Amino acid sequence: MSNFGSDYADSYDSMYEGKDYQGECDQIEWCFGEFSPGPITSVLDVGCGTGKHSWELVDRGFHVTGVDQSFDMLAIARNPSRNQKTRRRPLFEQGDATEFDLKVDFDAVIMMFAVISYLNNNESLIAGLKNMARHLKPGGLFLADFWYGPGVLMDNPKQRAHKRSLGEKTVERRVTPTLNLSTNTCLLNYEIITIDGDQDPHITKEDHLMRYFFGPELELALAASGLELLHLGQSSNWSLNLNAADWTGSLVARRA
Repeated sequence: MSNFGSDYADSYDSMYEGKDYQGECDQIEWCFGEFSPGPITSVLDVGCGTGKHSWELVDRGFHVTGVDQSFDMLAIARNPSRNQKTRRRPLFEQGDATEFDLKVDFDAVIMMFAVISYLNNNESLIAGLKNMARHLKPGGLFLADFWYGPGVLMDNPKQRAHKRSLGEKTVERRVTPTLNLSTNTCLLNYEIITIDGDQDPHITKEDHLMRYFFGPELELALAASGLELLHLGQSSNWSLNLNAADWTGSLVARRA
């Protein structure tokens, strides 16, 4: 069973049409100004998905490269019709977060929308973080948002469903979560149901294994990967400290 296939990718932007990408890029820029020792011009967007953060940051004058493991998500990200505001475009490359090698370093690396939580065991987490550090210039910043352990445990993930119209098609995405307290993970079982006219429903299933994190383990993992944790904040406002009930958090780290 492959993840982020064509059915998932085709419905992705519709399912998250309310996501505030501009506001999230405001938070990214705040971090650049608050924590970077120098100007930031180049950004690596790891787990870029359909590229909405990448395109928004290009609009703001940054040189952006996006990396994602999904061919189908990248096919959408690379479509130049996604953005008519500027002639500049992000570069997009396919690769796994733990092992891609662009042979170039950046002023900043970002992993947005809980991409770091897909590094769901210690081996992949350290490999991924070391790869982020390898792609950073000395003093470069690493930014990520993530599932925050205390909030997840206080308010367990629940089964939910979203339905959207895509042209003449109707797409419903159902997700059933299963927590594993011994591994700090949650298995999300996705079922994507596409109905096109009078045809029989087309059903695709994907399993996404997500890890939730606690502050001390993130600090330890970052340090083991050559990154210094500078700040843990809320995901809605990165300048504010995390509360126990927050379901998601944000981190800022710096390469030595």
